[in-house]
Amino acid sequence: MDLKIAIVCERMLLGFGADLVYHKLAEGLHRKGCRVTVFTTRSDGTYENSGYKISLLPVPADANFPAYEKNASRFLHFLIAQGFDLFILGTFPFYSYAQILSKHAPCIAVDLGICSTDGMPASVKKNFDYMRKTQYGKYFNFVEKILTISEYLKKLMPAHLKEKTKALHLGVDHYGPNAPEDIEKFRNSLGVSGDEVLLLYVGRLNPKAQPYKGTAQLVGIYKKLKERHSNVKLIMAGFGDENDENFIRSEGIIPMLSVPVKSMPALYGACDIYVTASCWEGFDLPLLEAQYFGKPGVALKIGAHPEVAREGETSFLAENTEEMVEKLDILIRDKDKRVEMGEKGGLWAKNFKWDEKINQYVEAIVETANCFKKEETKGVQPKVTALVLNYNADFEILEECILTLKSQTYKNLEILIVDNNSTNGSLEHIQKKFEGLRILKLDQNHGFSVGNNRGIEASEGEFIFILNFDVKLHPEAAEELVKVIQTDGKIIAVAPKMLLYRDPEIIDCIGNLLTPAGDAFNMGIGQIDIGQYDVSERVFGACFGAALVRKSGFKEDAVGALEERFFMYYEDVDWNYRANALGYKIVTAPKAVVYHHHSAATKKFSYDMKYELIQLNLLRTVFQNVQGRKVVTKLIMARLKNHVISVLRKQYRKASLKVLWKFLLDIPDCVKKRNELKKRRVVNDVDIFKYSYGEIPFFDPVAYSPIISLDTLEFMYSRKCLVDADPKYQGILNYLRLIKLNKLRFEREVSRSRLEEFFVDEPERIKTFCKEINW
Repeated sequence: MDLKIAIVCERMLLGFGADLVYHKLAEGLHRKGCRVTVFTTRSDGTYENSGYKISLLPVPADANFPAYEKNASRFLHFLIAQGFDLFILGTFPFYSYAQILSKHAPCIAVDLGICSTDGMPASVKKNFDYMRKTQYGKYFNFVEKILTISEYLKKLMPAHLKEKTKALHLGVDHYGPNAPEDIEKFRNSLGVSGDEVLLLYVGRLNPKAQPYKGTAQLVGIYKKLKERHSNVKLIMAGFGDENDENFIRSEGIIPMLSVPVKSMPALYGACDIYVTASCWEGFDLPLLEAQYFGKPGVALKIGAHPEVAREGETSFLAENTEEMVEKLDILIRDKDKRVEMGEKGGLWAKNFKWDEKINQYVEAIVETANCFKKEETKGVQPKVTALVLNYNADFEILEECILTLKSQTYKNLEILIVDNNSTNGSLEHIQKKFEGLRILKLDQNHGFSVGNNRGIEASEGEFIFILNFDVKLHPEAAEELVKVIQTDGKIIAVAPKMLLYRDPEIIDCIGNLLTPAGDAFNMGIGQIDIGQYDVSERVFGACFGAALVRKSGFKEDAVGALEERFFMYYEDVDWNYRANALGYKIVTAPKAVVYHHHSAATKKFSYDMKYELIQLNLLRTVFQNVQGRKVVTKLIMARLKNHVISVLRKQYRKASLKVLWKFLLDIPDCVKKRNELKKRRVVNDVDIFKYSYGEIPFFDPVAYSPIISLDTLEFMYSRKCLVDADPKYQGILNYLRLIKLNKLRFEREVSRSRLEEFFVDEPERIKTFCKEINW
């Protein structure tokens, strides 16, 4: 399987369980034919020559975790430039990469858990709290899958992450067998006689740096046992420093620092009982390793211990350290019990074979990568649901919409009509006229958001083609939209090129945009289509009058559903804003053409009602999404002031009163929504608004017609010059700019005749437009 995969983790060193996991992962993926590179800050050569590559990232460590992340971020572009098909992020600070890397390839997080901070200094606690907050509240939102090493760790996940989390245990058969002569030799070297009972602990030894490991409590347990049994000895093996070694030895315990890998089978074989007082474990490999070598364990009943050991059969799991002492007392006195539990432990550990476990990891990883690979099998099309929301549509307009949907070149398409309890017979009319439609009839007119949400819930497609009933589609519209959305797994929505039905050379919309003041408008509206938007580009949003959206985007752990408090207007703006803030992409598909009866779906509503809904939902959108408390306050207060003035001047008085009243009542909900987004946001407003930069609407919303002016022409040709290198467009643009700055523009015949010379080879609609300009 030819996949280029990057694993990014903090270190690849001997003796660390996490590092062993990444080695096994890389090794397993390599065996499957993947090209794997492990990027790490430290490597001691242990895992070199394993078939995969190890590449060092010179990230300077920092005791301040936010600063550590900042140091790591310098290497993001280096990873992006290498064109990986998938990224596996293994440890802090590299989980932070997900918010950027996920825009280029799918990301998987391998989560080994965040340990308990009880007993740690405040400065250390602060760092671990930062890790917990950023990983589970922010970074993991950007990964496609989370692989964790126990059900215990999965249960600790926030609810919105559990759906994409898979718990896969580790293997244990990484050490070779232990020979009886090695075990006897090992015990003799330690001065342990045959009738002495040897206890063993393997892990971190520093009680100050890792208090959760319970080494201080273990020393206390040993002291109590020593009072009862003179023939008991304890080895504490693992990572520590000279101070740890001296302290352990002073307590009559045998310290063993940094035991060589080749000696580990003899160490486990030499002991009689494995013991740990750790109060937090995401898995606890040493406890399982001891059982693998036929040794019973005694541990606290915490974390993943109930998954790693079978209580009363392979090990004793105690409620507290006092009970641990009693369980150890039983095993010290009863050799037959030790042997019996040890034999069962050996059988139990056979369920944790690395080959089997890594195959499960590899399967989950490859499955995720394949979901994002471009469609390679001809004839296989993901299903699209064309969702048409109907409320008292004109029969002919609705008919034409359905006819053009049925004429699409994209064949794996279902048509779902969601009817908002129409009363004009339009639903019954199309049911008689067309076969093969899916119908969802609602009990009342719930508006745009609720109607579409119910349709999305009922849809069967991977992609939702959201449509107003007042559109006609080019036969290849759906096909072109699907082509674009499949180019990148992070594209969540695609905007087609919408042209005015009654004047099909005029652009109605090719995505929607937003000003920093919260005013939304359609990109390209009012301009003649001369190809100035004929390049797929990032855009603030897709107009939900016609847009293709991933169904997964409406899930709670993604952008979420349309805001159901928005009866009509701005529901797409709010959704698009959230999508941008959460790091998703929205792009245009200019080859996907849709013809729109501008405002036909809303023409029956009064202007006062439209004004009320637009202004109310604009306030909600700004409050819920715009960054910066001061900015929001300033924008909201300015809008509210305008409504107060409207009331006083009796201009849209009733509508403005409703806006003021409803918005004030809605503030608690707005605050809640704002806080929810703030917790998950990964993209700043500065970066969001750049997708609206420089665009201007050229459309009169009252007259429902284009603004015919030199400014419109100049803007059209300035964009055309950027997408087409033909020098004639630069010549036209230069003349338009000159004429605007000279009084000759008011000499109509001179200006017009000169302009017509430039427009000789341009479309007839341009020439007509030029004649209609009010010079």
